[in-house]
Amino acid sequence: MNEQAMGAGRVPVLYRPPAIRLADQLTVWALWTLMLAGVANEVLGQTALIGFGFYTFHVVDPAVVLTFLAWSFYQTERAPTGGLVVAPVLLVGLLLIVNFGRGITGNSASALLWARGTLEIGGLLLLGTVCSPTPAMRAVFRRALLTAGFLIAGLTFLRVIFGPQLFMTIGPVEEGIGINDGGRPLQATGAFILGMSATLLCSEVIRKGLNRGWPQAGMMLVLLFALFASGQGTATLATVAMLMIVTVFERGGYRMARGSLAVMGLVAITIVLIASGFDMENIKIGNWDLARRSGTYEGRLAIWSGLKKVWPTMPLSTQMFGMPGGEMPYLIVTNWKMPAVWTGSIHSMYYGAIPMMGYLGLVAYVAVLVLLTVGSLRNVLRRHSPSLTPAYPLAFCVGTVILAFSYENRNQQLFGLFFALWWLRFDAVSRRQAAAARRMGATMSTATAEPGVSAGASLVPPRHHRRNVAPLPRS
Repeated sequence: MNEQAMGAGRVPVLYRPPAIRLADQLTVWALWTLMLAGVANEVLGQTALIGFGFYTFHVVDPAVVLTFLAWSFYQTERAPTGGLVVAPVLLVGLLLIVNFGRGITGNSASALLWARGTLEIGGLLLLGTVCSPTPAMRAVFRRALLTAGFLIAGLTFLRVIFGPQLFMTIGPVEEGIGINDGGRPLQATGAFILGMSATLLCSEVIRKGLNRGWPQAGMMLVLLFALFASGQGTATLATVAMLMIVTVFERGGYRMARGSLAVMGLVAITIVLIASGFDMENIKIGNWDLARRSGTYEGRLAIWSGLKKVWPTMPLSTQMFGMPGGEMPYLIVTNWKMPAVWTGSIHSMYYGAIPMMGYLGLVAYVAVLVLLTVGSLRNVLRRHSPSLTPAYPLAFCVGTVILAFSYENRNQQLFGLFFALWWLRFDAVSRRQAAAARRMGATMSTATAEPGVSAGASLVPPRHHRRNVAPLPRS
C-alpha cells in the first residue's frame, strides 16, 4: 500500500459503486416528466402553459426532448435489441422523424404542435429498445406509473365532489358540457393511466398472495373506484380486459380458480350485451351514459368514412409514407353533428396512423402490437423463466390494442407498450445470463475434478478408506 497515502490519513477505497450513466438518468427524467405531464394535462384540460413570442411552452415538451436525448446517448453504448420487434419499431421512428422534418420546413408552428403529440410515439418505442434492462429501471417505471395514477385518482374524486371543471383553464365548450366530453372528470388518457396502475397492482397482489399483498389490493380498489367515476367507456373496457388477462395468466397460486373467475366475468358481460340487444343505447350504469357514447361512435364512423374516401386520391408517396408533420387530409364529414370539413383527431390509431406515417407505418405499428403481445404471452407461459416475467406487460399490450380502436395512442398511452418492450428485453437478458452461469458452473466443476474422476464425483474419500487411516499421535 502507498505509505504516503497512509501517512496523509487517506483510507483506501476497496469498492466504488458504478456511477449512474447519463443515458439512464435522462431516461428516468423522461419517464417522470412524461407521466407528470399527463397529470398536468388532466388538471388543466390542456398542455399549453405559457407563450414566448412565436413559441408556446407545453407540458409535454421536456418529455419529448429528454426521450430523444436519452435514446441518442444510448446509441453510443449499444445497438437496439428486442428481437423481431426492433425492425418495425425502427421503421415507425424513422417515418415519424422524417415526416417531422418535412413538416418543419413548411409550416413550423403546425409541425411543432404535431410533434408534441405524435413524435413521442417513435421516441418511446425507440427508447424501449435501448434503455438499460435492470431491476433499478423497472422500479423507476413502476413508481412513475403509480404516482401518476394516484394523483389522477385524487383529481377524479375532487371533481366528483366539486364539479368536472375544477382546476381547468379552459371553459365549457357548450352549455352544460365540459372539455372532457359530457362533463366527465377525466379524459381517456387519464382513465387509461388509472387502468394500467390498477392492473400493475393486481399483478402484484396475485404474485404475493392476499396475506402479503393486501396493501396493494386496497390501493387497486381505490384506483378502480376512480376509474368507474371517470365515465370513460373505452378505457374502462380496456381495463376490464387487462384485469382478466392478469387474473388468468399471472404466476401464483389458485390459477384454476382465477381462470374460472375470469370466465364467469366474461359470461356476465356477454349476458348484459345479449339482454340489451347489443344496443349501447339500452345500457346506462351510473356515470356511464352509453347512449351518448353511441353518438360519438357515429361521429367516429363519419370521420373514418371521410378518410377512406380521400386517402386513395392522394399521391402514391403520401399514401405509402404519410403526410408532412402538422398537415391533415381534407376530410369531408357528412354527419350533422360535425362541420363539413374535419380538421381534428381521427379518433383511432389504426386510421390515424395512415396520415401520420402512411400505409407502411400502419403495417409497422400493427406489427409492433402483434410482436409485443405474442412475445409477452410466450414469456408469461414459459415455466422456467429466470426473469419470472409477470402478466401485466401482456395486459398492457391488449389494453393498448383496445384503446387504439377509439383513440390515437400518444404520449402516456404508449407507456404500456414501452414497458412491455422493456420486459421483453429484460427476459432475454436474464435467460442469457442464466445460460452463461450454467456454462460457467459446468466449467468450474470440470476443472476442480481430479484426473480420471468425473466432475460429479465426491472429493471426500470413501468411508472404508477413512477407517484405514492411522490416528494422529496424542500430545
